[in-house]
Amino acid sequence: MIHSNKQLHSGRIGRRLRRLPLFALFATGALAIAVSACGSSSSNTGNSASAQSAPPTVHLYTTILTGGMINNSAGPAQGPKYVPADMTVPAGARVVLTIISYDDGPTPFPNASSPYLKVSGGTETIGGSPITSMSNSEIAHTFTIPSLGINAVIPAAPARGSGEYMPVTVTFTFTASHSGTFNWECLDPCGSGSDGMGGAMATPGYMKGTLTVA
Repeated sequence: MIHSNKQLHSGRIGRRLRRLPLFALFATGALAIAVSACGSSSSNTGNSASAQSAPPTVHLYTTILTGGMINNSAGPAQGPKYVPADMTVPAGARVVLTIISYDDGPTPFPNASSPYLKVSGGTETIGGSPITSMSNSEIAHTFTIPSLGINAVIPAAPARGSGEYMPVTVTFTFTASHSGTFNWECLDPCGSGSDGMGGAMATPGYMKGTLTVA
């Protein structure tokens, strides 16, 4: 009978395996299982790392109240006022900041081409519609963090009758990529004084506050 080289080779391997001690055969099988397990573990670890890499989403809410809606006797400034003014988010989080404003008084910048009429450092929607800038005749406030390059624009709320308020809702989304405590402020001249930068504009807890990223 003629044997092929493949059959002869297979027979020799079989004889060699039969000559191996029993513990060696078990060791060979254990090695195969270990390699298989390592491959499986590597795959699972990769999937787990991918799932953990997605940043958390944090929702923040603040409201701009008019002077007529707050008790000005409690502080040195006359409204309007952001409530709350101090906020904290985890580092690396995707932050969705919702600003509900009741202030119906537009306050144009002296310079109609002010850079603070443009959205920067994130994306913004007003009433669900995306925007990238605002006209100088519409703007009432900004939420600006100069050190992070963040600027959100807030228009005047719809005017209503005396004592009636119709808010406008602004949603600004950004990533808290830097740890630390950052000062934010409204840079639209909506305060007192000849330049509109006094009163609430100069008072912490009114038109300025902090964002802590930790």
